Amino acid sequence: MPAFIRLLSQQIPYEEACRRLGVDYKTIANWAKKIRLWLLQLDPSGRWEAKVRLGIKTRAHIQCPRCGAEGEKQFLGGSDHRGRRLICSTCNTTFSVRDAERLTQQRVRLEVLYDPGKIDIDPA
Repeated sequence: MPAFIRLLSQQIPYEEACRRLGVDYKTIANWAKKIRLWLLQLDPSGRWEAKVRLGIKTRAHIQCPRCGAEGEKQFLGGSDHRGRRLICSTCNTTFSVRDAERLTQQRVRLEVLYDPGKIDIDPA
């Protein structure tokens, strides 16, 4: 359980948490729901529950530094030395978030696509 608690603040998919901990998807989803409910009981303002990022999926919105297309870009993963990578669906160019922010002189806007904590939490 301590290893699971350390994963709660990380924005990784449930599948990755399952792989790291060696447990099944249903267990991770159940533990995350129970922890979120417990945090809401301890702090009804939701301040601490909002720090649980496990399972949250986001989409990035920024101008492509190559073709200039505005809008949603998809994450490709990360690189140790260059940071998270994005791909432009218009020109299929891949670039790092850092490079895009530097070249376009704007910040990446992240939109929450899926938050398991905001979907009908069943206390059972």
